[in-house]
Amino acid sequence: PTSRRADRRTPPSGHVTLVFTDVQGSTKIWDAQQGAMKAALALHNNVLRNLIEKRDGYEVKTGGDSFMVAFSSVHNALRWCLAVQVGLMKVDWPAELLQLPDSKMETCGNHVIWNGLRVRMGVHCGNPICDIDPTTDRMDYFGNVVNASARIQHMACGGQIIISQDVYNAVKDETGVVFKPLGPKRLRGISEPIACYSAVPLPLKKRTFKSEDSSTTVLQWADDELARRKEAIKNIDEVQALCKGAGENGTALTFEGSDEDGLRSSSSSSSVSELTQAARQGGVPDTLTVVVCEIQGSREMWKNFPDELKAALVQHNTLVRKVLMVHKGTEVFNELDAFGISFRSPLAAYMFCIDLQQRLAQIVWPAGLRSLPA
Repeated sequence: PTSRRADRRTPPSGHVTLVFTDVQGSTKIWDAQQGAMKAALALHNNVLRNLIEKRDGYEVKTGGDSFMVAFSSVHNALRWCLAVQVGLMKVDWPAELLQLPDSKMETCGNHVIWNGLRVRMGVHCGNPICDIDPTTDRMDYFGNVVNASARIQHMACGGQIIISQDVYNAVKDETGVVFKPLGPKRLRGISEPIACYSAVPLPLKKRTFKSEDSSTTVLQWADDELARRKEAIKNIDEVQALCKGAGENGTALTFEGSDEDGLRSSSSSSSVSELTQAARQGGVPDTLTVVVCEIQGSREMWKNFPDELKAALVQHNTLVRKVLMVHKGTEVFNELDAFGISFRSPLAAYMFCIDLQQRLAQIVWPAGLRSLPA
């Protein structure tokens, strides 16, 4: 279904910016307050459609509470997203809606930063395949640009706008918005990681999102994920201690490169007995296995051979990301030579560690690095 007003607009073609939206927790809200959600969705749709017209957008399609919108201007796409987030804050939502966790009013100091439905938004641009749908007689879009836009939206939190590097490059001088880099993200069905940014309207700059907190360690992130799945890593210092001890004691299941002429990367996983037992059983559902890898002696290398290490890190990081994709891991953080990666099964984590060490041993590293003990 689409708005009839959108029928009068000329659909964009060629270089197009696509925005996907979705309401956080909508299923739970429908279940808890069906009448209030019905009224709230009408208010939500009205805000989005009024602003689509003002920003010269084209409503491609809707499904439930989700929108797919196309713009010929990347600036208009971003401005539409920013205006939607601010506009939703001004809606007079049903009182019942404001009692629910995913739509309640929240403040930060004297500022109201959440009010009503929380809409996640993903933005990407490029040259999608454009074709008229014979059933609706409306323009539709296909291909990698569409897939990337949808995947970017999926990783956003409610109330958050996430844009791709291509979009950021075009709009980075925009005013009235705060950008925060999120780093490269591996998106399902997309061959290469895409660097992403969070974009927050200036009036709502006090909003924070879990996906933005790059300083949070992989263990804190994993603890939060597992709590939502009613599982937990009991001691979030455990994997950090294991990583520091990898290759030095027998307390961790450690995979350390045996090649004498290159970088040595240590990988550790939490709970040795649980990992090995679960690996034999083929994995444990509804849990995450966390792997932390870092390069031994990197500080000394930075001091003595900064140029060589910089080149080596490109090789190292590219390889880590390639191997994690093979084993269906998710990159949680990357800080220089350190990676945090989560896997849905211990067996996948185990195979990733083995595979990575074998491939690292095959790389020809810069000669300067090979002269160091580490």
